[in-house]
Amino acid sequence: MRIKLASVVFISLLSAHIACAQSPQKPEPGIPGPPAPRKSTEKVEDVSAQVDKSRVKKQAQELADAFVAGNFEKMADLTYPALVELLGGKDKMVAGLKQEMSGAGAEGFRVLSMPVGEPKRVVKSRDYLLSVVPVTMRVKMSDGVFAQRITYLGVSQDGGQNWTFVSGGVDKQMLKVLFPSIPTAIDELELPAEMPPVREGNQ
Repeated sequence: MRIKLASVVFISLLSAHIACAQSPQKPEPGIPGPPAPRKSTEKVEDVSAQVDKSRVKKQAQELADAFVAGNFEKMADLTYPALVELLGGKDKMVAGLKQEMSGAGAEGFRVLSMPVGEPKRVVKSRDYLLSVVPVTMRVKMSDGVFAQRITYLGVSQDGGQNWTFVSGGVDKQMLKVLFPSIPTAIDELELPAEMPPVREGNQ
């Protein structure tokens, strides 16, 4: 079942990148290995009461609607910039999404809707605001209609005015690659467990 494909096809690319980056490498003779990581001194605050969560929800819905409409350029614009760069830039990301979704469409896969739920608490670390946003993805496949809960991680660095997102089945290990300066905040995120898709009907 390819329902997870619709979330963000580039997550598989990100996973492969991280696997390569984290593979153990032996230092060459006479060359010291990398220094031990320093203990994080970041301060993490819950700022839910001070941040307008309707903005993160609205912009998350814009990302979801862009996917449903096949507007991959807008999807890239609403994706966390460091992730876009990690995947080779906007053009490469858009081309990958188009190719994957074209193949999925040929198999009878079509996204029907992606309503966004209420964002969870907003945490602040350094100049980052982070919020977990639930999304219900409904898709038509050759054997029926299915729904699955996925997750967006909203990211703002301007006080909550503008948000970009990391979407799909990411885990905290992946997020720490994208956000190396705020590992404590990533550890405190309440990421929901991945749930299997549920059949809604045959039409």
